[in-house]
Amino acid sequence: MRIIHFSDTHLTDKISDFSGYFDKRLIGYANFILTRHGKFPVERLQNAIYEIVSLNPEIVVCTGDIVSLSEPAEFDKFIEICSPLLENENIHFLYVPGNHDAYVKRTAPYLQKAFRVLNQNKFKMSDMPVIKKIRNLSFFLANESIPTNIFLSCGYLNSKIKEKFQDWIFSNREPNEKRILVGHYPCFMSNGKPLSWRRSLKGYSIVADALKDNQLDLLLCGHIHQPYINQYGKTMEICSGSLTMNGVFNIIDINPTSGKIDQYWQTVNSGDTLETSMEIPPFPA
Repeated sequence: MRIIHFSDTHLTDKISDFSGYFDKRLIGYANFILTRHGKFPVERLQNAIYEIVSLNPEIVVCTGDIVSLSEPAEFDKFIEICSPLLENENIHFLYVPGNHDAYVKRTAPYLQKAFRVLNQNKFKMSDMPVIKKIRNLSFFLANESIPTNIFLSCGYLNSKIKEKFQDWIFSNREPNEKRILVGHYPCFMSNGKPLSWRRSLKGYSIVADALKDNQLDLLLCGHIHQPYINQYGKTMEICSGSLTMNGVFNIIDINPTSGKIDQYWQTVNSGDTLETSMEIPPFPA
């Protein structure tokens, strides 16, 4: 089984309504113009989508921050570009929001609409957290992102997520089952240290414990724009970085019989494997 994972495309459009000049969107747009302009070329996303289709994945995972200001035109553009994946009956597309997708309360209806479309109308945001089973893979999809003030880009694990996550983690595994947490936020940076208070996932310790106790097989996330992997025994925390900034996406091949997991980074437009990481043996019975 092949999973392809990408994140943090940060498509950006202008503020669409007058109220945006009096909320966080003004700061976000100014930041884009002054420091981020040209760093997230949409052409990389367009090229990556066609490359991903050609790699015949069974599952495509997007871990959020698809847009910058949660404007409707941004969401519409992302959906349009991703249509070759969304309309392919052989591909399961799984999406969880990032903090930029949930930028301000006023634009929440646009996120909710996009969320349903991107998850191929199989569930809606109010259903979250969702456990999605695809063959012998069990995905826990968590919405960790809510609107915050202009100084924060942190996420939250609320009591509903924590309770369902614990029930899922401690439930009996089916034969050869792999468990994969899909969220926007990593627990740790590439150096093994927690994220700063301003950017971290509040309540992350429940996930960190599951990683270090090998109760998870994979954590797929984004938020940090540089791609990296942390390994904890037989568990990997994979931050795919920003697809549009780095032109790199994450490929995971899982042998459904042996349970062996192989991970690769692939660069857009080259067809080359940038790096092959570690292999994880099957979870013990």
